[in-house]
Amino acid sequence: MEAIREVLRDLRDTLGLKRSVRQARHDIATRCSMLWEMLIELEPKYLQRYGRWPEAVLELLQARVSELQGRLEAIGQIVRGSTGDGSTRV
Repeated sequence: MEAIREVLRDLRDTLGLKRSVRQARHDIATRCSMLWEMLIELEPKYLQRYGRWPEAVLELLQARVSELQGRLEAIGQIVRGSTGDGSTRV
């Protein structure tokens, strides 16, 4: 691990890169948004543009996509500090 850190430090110094700190909340919110967009594309109404799908597959996908969307929404509420019941976490 230390060898990897040394290579990264060398690259940073050689390229004149500056250290930056990113907020985890921002990263998580960004990734959730990207995943949400991908999940939308898996909804049956959008899959139809690729041809006909068996109804059983569409039903399965819709159920799973809905489940994942619910989980992403829960993560988003945590990131925003909302508990989903109207209260706010600090």
